[in-house]
Amino acid sequence: SSGINAEWPLRPGDGDLTVRVLSPSDVNQLKLSGDGLSSGVVGTESSFTADASDCGDGDLLVSIVGADGKVPAELDEHDDDGKRRYTVRYTPTKAGPAIITIKFNNEEVPQSPLNVEIMDDIDPTRISVLKATLGGVETNKPCKFVVDTEGAGNGHLKVRVVDGDGSPLKVTIGDLDGTKKEITFTPQSPGNAHVNVTWSDKLVPDGEFDVEVRKPIDLKACIVTDINNPVVGIPTQFTVDVSKVGSDNLDVTVLDSNGDALPVTVEDIGEGQYRATYTARAIGPHKLQVKIEDQHVPGSPFVVHGVDPSKVNVSFDGEKELTVGEPIELSLDMTEAGPGQLDVQLSAPAGSGADCKADEISPGKMVVTFTPSEPGDHQVNLTFDNHQIPSLPLTFSVRPKSYAGNVKLSGDGLEEG
Repeated sequence: SSGINAEWPLRPGDGDLTVRVLSPSDVNQLKLSGDGLSSGVVGTESSFTADASDCGDGDLLVSIVGADGKVPAELDEHDDDGKRRYTVRYTPTKAGPAIITIKFNNEEVPQSPLNVEIMDDIDPTRISVLKATLGGVETNKPCKFVVDTEGAGNGHLKVRVVDGDGSPLKVTIGDLDGTKKEITFTPQSPGNAHVNVTWSDKLVPDGEFDVEVRKPIDLKACIVTDINNPVVGIPTQFTVDVSKVGSDNLDVTVLDSNGDALPVTVEDIGEGQYRATYTARAIGPHKLQVKIEDQHVPGSPFVVHGVDPSKVNVSFDGEKELTVGEPIELSLDMTEAGPGQLDVQLSAPAGSGADCKADEISPGKMVVTFTPSEPGDHQVNLTFDNHQIPSLPLTFSVRPKSYAGNVKLSGDGLEEG
């Protein structure tokens, strides 16, 4: 197109007419450049340049319509060395698509209209995903975690969760204190639920992860049997039945009196039952920790006490005559054997009897007394916490009351007192 600009004389009575003929304009020669032609950030000034040096004479018109209506634009014209350029500046006020329309001499340029994406002023790298509460997730139970948006700008939080079977789950986002958001979803299927967290459609740090989901478990259905005090140096076993718990993710730990873990083997013996084996190294309390899915079963940790029957010291007065009607005493020192129950078994000749008793004289020390009623061999056996004391049983040869000869006593476990 072309234009004619007529300038009338400035002095009255002057009959001359001054006419300025403008050169033809060509909108195809308008050159556009700058980031403001393709994107912008809410609250931040955007700009672009229009070079009309080769377009001829004319005026530039710019119109910008954003998500919330018309966006004011400022045009600065520069004429450097005969080259005419425009700088266009605008500041978006709302995120969303915007349209820039550009005309030269009221004729729309070929590049117009331009679609511009206006984004919120955001920094997704400032988002923190707090996953500390995501342990022990079960099906059909709400699962929660927290997202902190402090310092991330005015963005939009979106959380997507895909269940273990591939179906999307409903997600709710609730407000906590300040900038923290509570995310809640309820998994329906066991397996891994996949979580995706974005801030204005930008993935946040640690924003993509899996949550392990298991079926509900019933810890009360776990049955632990054969819990006994271990004998030092001898393998000890107990049984764990998880057949009705809903999980066989079993963990067994045995701690000695110093809190050190002892080696444990756990054997699958079938039908949801497991056998644990360990060996105590010293007397004293031991803790048997039994966990399923990292949770203690009822009664865990079970406390048992290591015992050592070989440390039970048995002594007897070997100079004393063993005759009918005279009490026979055995002195027992169990102070180094650990806590345990002492049992006494006395075998007398057929048809005879013998009174037998055990008296505690101080903690860990006892005296066992029996009085034979008939002559013959009498055998005494002692067990400590249901375990045989080494070098026993002892056999005592009892003479008739009138017998005045030598006493005969046999047994490896005797000490002279």
